Amino acid sequence: MKLFAKTLIAGALMMLTVPAAAMAYEGCCCGHRPDAYSYRDIGRDRRNLRYEERDVARDRYRLNQDLAYGNWRAARAQRADINHDLNNMQRDRFDLNHDYQHFGYY
Repeated sequence: MKLFAKTLIAGALMMLTVPAAAMAYEGCCCGHRPDAYSYRDIGRDRRNLRYEERDVARDRYRLNQDLAYGNWRAARAQRADINHDLNNMQRDRFDLNHDYQHFGYY
């Protein structure tokens, strides 16, 4: 009876530690590094920055067209959109350049 009680207590303690070990595991089952996801995220962020730069270039083209045709309200809206996009790009660049430095991924 004592052996059964000890086995039951040991089994219960093991069942309590399994979820904690599963939550602490950050890697992948195929032998990848746990930090492999950050490299992909950095590449995705840089690609998004390039898309945003193209969007700003298109907005600048539309701004020049609006200015050439004398459409001042549309030009003002385009300027606001360009400034908004540039601020977002600046914030994204700062995050990209400063988030990963203290982890050694930069």
